[in-house]
Amino acid sequence: MNLKKKRAPTFLLLASVTPAVIAIAAACGDPQEPKTPTAPTASAPMVMTPLASASASAPTAPPVDTTPKPPEPTLAEKELASLAAATEAMNAHDLNRYAELFTKNVIHKEAAAQDIRGRNEMSNRMGLLFRAFPDFKFQFERVWQKDSVAVATWKWTGTDTGGYIERRPTNRRAGLHGVTVGFFNSDGAIREVHFYEDGVTVASQLDPKAKAGSFRAAPEDPTGGKPRAVISNNGDEEVKALALSKAFYDALEKQDKGGLAALVADDMTVDDLAAPLRSEKGKAASDALVADWTKAFGAFSELPLYNQIAVGNTVIVERVLSGKMSGKPVKLHALDLLEVKDGKIAKITVYSDTLELWHQAGPGVHR
Repeated sequence: MNLKKKRAPTFLLLASVTPAVIAIAAACGDPQEPKTPTAPTASAPMVMTPLASASASAPTAPPVDTTPKPPEPTLAEKELASLAAATEAMNAHDLNRYAELFTKNVIHKEAAAQDIRGRNEMSNRMGLLFRAFPDFKFQFERVWQKDSVAVATWKWTGTDTGGYIERRPTNRRAGLHGVTVGFFNSDGAIREVHFYEDGVTVASQLDPKAKAGSFRAAPEDPTGGKPRAVISNNGDEEVKALALSKAFYDALEKQDKGGLAALVADDMTVDDLAAPLRSEKGKAASDALVADWTKAFGAFSELPLYNQIAVGNTVIVERVLSGKMSGKPVKLHALDLLEVKDGKIAKITVYSDTLELWHQAGPGVHR
């Protein structure tokens, strides 16, 4: 507690000091003739003003908040937060929360359908799945991040009790593995999406007459776990992986089996998710890839790559394969994941939509 010394009023100080001053003056000075006192003059009454305290004259500054502020999330952290929010919204079948994750003019690109623009169309598309599969479940599995781009693999499952694409319910289980390329703004909002899944696989899963073994079965139900994420470091590993990828596609376009064999690991596997599972490995797998595509598309002399990035030991390639099916020119948009190990390609995973080929060459064509 601060104890402040009280000061005596001015007139009391004068009253105590004046007699002593007079006495000293009388002792030290010459005797004076008594003077006739003059009549007192009227003076203004003294007004006593309390003395201001030190705290009043100098207000105390508010205390400085020294609590450390949390750092601003990085773009990579914002991207993962958006993906986590998307998972929650989809599993809750909440279209409003889902739509808020995108910019108002978001563009959704899917090879087998027209581009979707804006939040409303995005939520309407997702609503079709929720109505067809009331027990729809979703999960991201792996994520590769490079600056404003995040590439994520995922899976979904559900039971067709609502009618897929507005058809009669089949009460059959369906589901897919797919991949999405997301382009993000600095605040974590998604401004563009490239989407790859095989719609023909779902149609086959729901068709009781579809031949067993001619299509992929639905995956296991999502468990809700977090995806494995890898962030680009722009290091030498990624530079070398990109060079290896370029050499691979150059050899593939030339259908150079020897050149391909030199670039792949002995245990390399190819997994085309729009086709039945294959068991070949290494050189046999690369040979089978060329043979399958030649059989399906003829002399595919054009293989442009329009988006190619490396993240860690994985190269993500968006490409367009041009060829012919049933005598008609066709183009197939696909995304490949090339996983590199010890300077060789160890695994290739291909995502595409056979429905795109059906639109061009008629139903029934397969790879």
